[in-house]
Amino acid sequence: MTKYLNCENNDKRRDSLGYYHLVTRKPMYKGQKINFGSHHKNRLYYFFLENGFSDLKERTLDQAISELDSKLEENEIEFLKNAFDHSSKAIREVVTEMVRLEHFPELPSRFECLYGTEDLNSLAQWQKIFTSYNREVIQIVNLETNGKIFKGNAALLPSIENKSFLEKIEQAKIYWSSPSENILSEVLIGGEITVTKIIEDYQ
Repeated sequence: MTKYLNCENNDKRRDSLGYYHLVTRKPMYKGQKINFGSHHKNRLYYFFLENGFSDLKERTLDQAISELDSKLEENEIEFLKNAFDHSSKAIREVVTEMVRLEHFPELPSRFECLYGTEDLNSLAQWQKIFTSYNREVIQIVNLETNGKIFKGNAALLPSIENKSFLEKIEQAKIYWSSPSENILSEVLIGGEITVTKIIEDYQ
C-alpha cells in the first residue's frame, strides 16, 4: 500500500530539512554524497536520451506510420508523415545546437547564420535539393562577413530516423568536427554579413 506524507506545516519543515526528493529506483543512505557534473548524468538523461522508442513489435514510429498506408485516407497519411518529418528535423537541429554550445562554442550557431557554399558545384547541388522540396530560389548572391564561419558536411548531421538521442549527440559531434572536404558541403556564415554581388536574379 502506498504511503503519503502528511504535508501539514510543510513550510516549517522546509526551513530545517532543506530540500525533498522522491527516491524511485535505487535506495539512498544517510551521508551519501552525489556529485553531478559533465561525467555524471541523472536518470532523466538516460531515460529520454539513451533509448529509442518502439512498440511491442519493435516498430519505430516511422515504421508504424508506413504500415498504416492501407488503413488511412491519403491526406491523413500525408499529414502524419509531414508532421513526423518536421518533428524529426526539429529534434535534429536542437540536438546539433546543444552539442555546439557544450563542445564547440567558438563555432557559429545553425540558428544564427546564413547558409552558403564555397563553390558553384556545391551551390548547384543545394539548388537541386531546394527544388526537390519545392523551395523556390529567387536569387544567387555573393556574401562577405566579419564574423564566424563553419565549413561543414550536411550529410553528417544527426539522423532523423528513430535513433536514440545519445546516438544523435555523437553524430552531432562528428558533424561539428568534420573537415570541409565532404559529400554535401555547406558554410555557416555568422556575424555582420554584407551582400557584395547579385549573381543571378530569377524574379
